[in-house]
Amino acid sequence: MRDASEIGKAIIDSELTNSLLGPAAKATGQNMSLRAREKRVRLWDREKKVIDAETARQVYFLEQQNKLNEVERLLAQKLEHVAPENIVDPEVYVAAPALQAISYSMDSEDLREMYAELLSKSMQTSFKDSVHPSYVEIIKQLCPDEAKLLRYMNARADGIVAVFPAISIMLKPENPTPGIIPFAYCWSSLGFLAQCEQAENIVVFLDNFERLGLINRSDVQHLLNDSLYTPLFEHHIVTAMKNSYTMDDCFCGDTKKGMLELTKFGLAFCKTCISPPPVVVTHI
Repeated sequence: MRDASEIGKAIIDSELTNSLLGPAAKATGQNMSLRAREKRVRLWDREKKVIDAETARQVYFLEQQNKLNEVERLLAQKLEHVAPENIVDPEVYVAAPALQAISYSMDSEDLREMYAELLSKSMQTSFKDSVHPSYVEIIKQLCPDEAKLLRYMNARADGIVAVFPAISIMLKPENPTPGIIPFAYCWSSLGFLAQCEQAENIVVFLDNFERLGLINRSDVQHLLNDSLYTPLFEHHIVTAMKNSYTMDDCFCGDTKKGMLELTKFGLAFCKTCISPPPVVVTHI
C-alpha cells in the first residue's frame, strides 16, 4: 500500500487536477499580466506603498497553492486505508466544481470536511457510482452550522431512518374567534444539541434542509414515545416564545407534537458527504 502522502500528492498532481485548475490559473495570470502592463495596482497600507501587479499575482498563486496542499493532506488522510487498486479518477463533473468550491471554504472546517469527503468518495470504486453531481451544489448552499447539524443528525441515523421529535408553536385566540395562527413550525432543539453557534436559527436551518430535499417535516404525525417531547416542551426557547404571547390579551401560546426526518435523498447525501462517526471499541 502506498504512503498516504504519496496518494494525496498523486491526486493533486494528476493530469485531471491540472486540467481542471491549469486553464483557469493560466487565464488569470495572463489577465493580470496584461493589467500590469497597463497600470500599477495600488494597495493601501500604513506606508501607502505601491505594489505592482506581479507581486499581487504571486501572493494569489501562493494562497492557491497553500489551499491545494491542504486538499492534498485531507485526501491523503481519507484515502490512507484504501487499497491503491480501489482508487480511481473521479468524474470531471463532480471533481471540477468540488475542487473549485473547496478553495472558498478553507476557513470553515465543517464545510471543508464535507467537500473532502465527497472528493474522496468520488475516487473510490465502491462509492463512485453513488456520488450525485448535485451534492456539490447542496454543500454550496449550506452554512457551517448547517453542516454541523447534518453531521449530528447523521450520527444518530441507523442507516435506514433518522427521525427526530419536533413541536409546532401555535397562537390561539383567547376569545371565541375560531382559528389558529402558526408561529414556529416543527421547532427542534437539534441546533443546541449539535452545539451550533447560531442554534436559535434552527427553524431557518430546517427550512433550508427541506428546500434542498434533505428532510421532511410534519405537525400531523408524531413519535409514539411522549417522553421524547418533554425536553422540547420545557426548553427555555419554547417557554420564552409562549410567554411572549400569553402576556398579550388576545393570544395565548399552544404547542403541537410533530416530527422531522432525513429523506432517502438526505440519507444518501450524508452517507457520501459526511465522515462516518468513529467506532468506539470497548475492551471487556
